[in-house]
Amino acid sequence: MTLALFSRGRFSRRSIRQARGRPDLATLVECLETRLFLSASRIMIPSFQVFQPIGSVMTPYTTSSPSGITSAIMQHAYGIDITGFGTLVGDGTGQIIAIVDAYDLPTAVTDLAAFSTQFGLPQANFTKINQTGGTTYPAPDVKGGWGVEIALDIEWAHAIAPKAKILLVEANSASDSDLYTAVDTARNWPGVSVVSMSWGADETNTDHYNDFYFTTPASHSGVSFVASSGDNGAYTDTGGTSKYVGYPAVCPNVIGIGGTTLTTGSGGRYSSESGWGFGTSSGTDGGSGGGISRYFAQPTYQIGVVTQSTTKRTVPDVAMDADPNSGVPIYDVYDNSASKPWDVLGGTALAAPMWAGVLVIANQGRVNAGL
Repeated sequence: MTLALFSRGRFSRRSIRQARGRPDLATLVECLETRLFLSASRIMIPSFQVFQPIGSVMTPYTTSSPSGITSAIMQHAYGIDITGFGTLVGDGTGQIIAIVDAYDLPTAVTDLAAFSTQFGLPQANFTKINQTGGTTYPAPDVKGGWGVEIALDIEWAHAIAPKAKILLVEANSASDSDLYTAVDTARNWPGVSVVSMSWGADETNTDHYNDFYFTTPASHSGVSFVASSGDNGAYTDTGGTSKYVGYPAVCPNVIGIGGTTLTTGSGGRYSSESGWGFGTSSGTDGGSGGGISRYFAQPTYQIGVVTQSTTKRTVPDVAMDADPNSGVPIYDVYDNSASKPWDVLGGTALAAPMWAGVLVIANQGRVNAGL
């Protein structure tokens, strides 16, 4: 069975994904892909995955109250809640995370505030700008699209590093040219130390021309770039069986973020963790993107460390929880409703902003040490 999701002027069809042989798990619905665009630009795909309970109707699983792994449990499972630097709490104080996504989420401010209240987090120091730094925002995407991605990104970067400032940079569209313009604005923004990108597309042999976007600008403090590795295992994002890795995650200047299945015990205690995926079925059933690049040479930092290839760049570099079956709640009135604003999401789009949170906490510690 397939689900048709209508995008801007044209629909794309994505399979409803059944967790094979695991009746306790969920059906996964991949987010829509915007296809119609007037230029020759490549369209980037957000990497979130929606949790869908088995037996439910083929509509978004929205509820009036949250379910899934909470911010406190996630922090405790990964030891973030006990991270500190002497008497200083590791919470991202003094750091800025830039989140780059496409289109506008009109309810971003109030959604993030409601999320924070629900989980006892401090209200976020949040700023929203367009791709060139202004406050005239792009049009929203169709419901169920990039707005979902934005809600996931800003809420879970905040959940991991609740005292870090969040800068949301909204590109005019999902075209790579618009998103790269937004990245350029993000990396040049004063004080930004991490840029998070939960999107990508199959790498091409010309991607290296865009690598400069993922570098620290002159006279700017160091910037790290993180990107989700995708949700199709080792396979192309178009649903085929060819093996591709995603860009920008595969860029040697970027930390490619993969996904795991996280299991927690009582009180949020870390129990176990494994790579998220279904082997050769991951292209259709979902799984952490990863593999060997076709085009990028092995960077020096992988020499002697990575064994899957001795000549080519491999991804991901690191990973974090991404399986929708160990997913997290998000608050999103625009895409859902005011009466049922909560949804449960996973995908490497979750892992990327969480890793951004981890990195700004580390940067907080560096600043505290005079670095």
